[in-house]
Amino acid sequence: MLSLSPATRIFRERHRAIIPRQQMVQWVEKIAFLLLAIYQGIWEELLTTGYLQVDETPVKVLDPEVKGKAVRRQKAPALWRAMKRRALELRANPRLLPQSSLGKAVNYFLNEYTAVVGYLGDGRFEIDNNLGFVQK
Repeated sequence: MLSLSPATRIFRERHRAIIPRQQMVQWVEKIAFLLLAIYQGIWEELLTTGYLQVDETPVKVLDPEVKGKAVRRQKAPALWRAMKRRALELRANPRLLPQSSLGKAVNYFLNEYTAVVGYLGDGRFEIDNNLGFVQK
């Protein structure tokens, strides 16, 4: 079953167009009906050749967005570990006052570190919490 929710959300967020789900269902039905004639023509042509061969080799395809996310996910753990090491070094420095702005930031980072890096272990989570905002 085709989910139209992502398309509805994209039209709303990117184009500020409110399109009822039922309208999209009707569009998909009309397009499917029009494509049916093309499908049937191709199928009939294939059957007339007397020989049909199918290549079922799986092909891994990554669109640029997915590929970018994969690269970021690969590099992120090392970057987070480096930031934690640096934060621990800063906190150990006797010249850093715990109540200074930097001291508070370092302590906050270290206190929240485990929760923040939780996204690394589950591909469903994003580090960005601004996904709902429309970019202009």
